[in-house]
Amino acid sequence: MWELITTSTGRLGEVTAKTNRVQELATGKRYFDGTDWKPSEANFIEAPDEFEADKVQHRVHLKRDLNVGGAVFVTTPDQQQIYATPIAIGLYSPENGQSHSWEKSRTAPERSCQQHCGL
Repeated sequence: MWELITTSTGRLGEVTAKTNRVQELATGKRYFDGTDWKPSEANFIEAPDEFEADKVQHRVHLKRDLNVGGAVFVTTPDQQQIYATPIAIGLYSPENGQSHSWEKSRTAPERSCQQHCGL
């Protein structure tokens, strides 16, 4: 929240203060859970056959096996559904500079994905 208070003096010497507030918005800071806006959590959660990032604006479901059609499923904030079959997936951690990638010809190793997906 940005706030600016300005004062002005009128013709008769009266001083008035005016407060202006601006709420900063940025893509991805919050997601709508169907009833309320909540802070986004950019983490993948392990499910039986996929990894899910559902607490973000663009919800992602990443199949454990990249060799299937539609291995990546994204739902946009306006409920558009996007299916993709990637040739590779790459993850990068800006915190420690580590990166990891999986090629289409391989199944994502569970142990490695847990380490790199934040699980």
